[in-house]
Amino acid sequence: MMQSILAGWVAGYGVAIVFTLVGTMFVMASRRPAEGQVFANPLAVGVALSIGGFLLWTLVGLVLGAFYPAIADATGVPSWPFTGGVVAVAALVTTGVSILAGRVWWHIVVLGMLVAVAFGVALPVLAERGDGL
Repeated sequence: MMQSILAGWVAGYGVAIVFTLVGTMFVMASRRPAEGQVFANPLAVGVALSIGGFLLWTLVGLVLGAFYPAIADATGVPSWPFTGGVVAVAALVTTGVSILAGRVWWHIVVLGMLVAVAFGVALPVLAERGDGL
């Protein structure tokens, strides 16, 4: 149980790091200052996204890591149902948000693919490898 929770935290932390980079690029690309308007400081945006992203994505990882053993035990198969569910939810959310995002849709697609890989693939692999520790 603790191995899967720790694996979820690690996967969430990895997503948070990339979220900070891609999120800052997204915010800076989507905001064009009007004439005479002060542009947002990229450092301040990056710090805010870093703190918020760390809290959000590590919490998501902890919750998914806590649910992983229950799903793996209920189905008898270690990771396929969990991976399929995470990838399906990530694909649905990514599709909906990227349609609304407009010209910066590719930022959302990159984050969606990262979430699917980190939580759908890396979390189960880390949780299974950590059982022997």
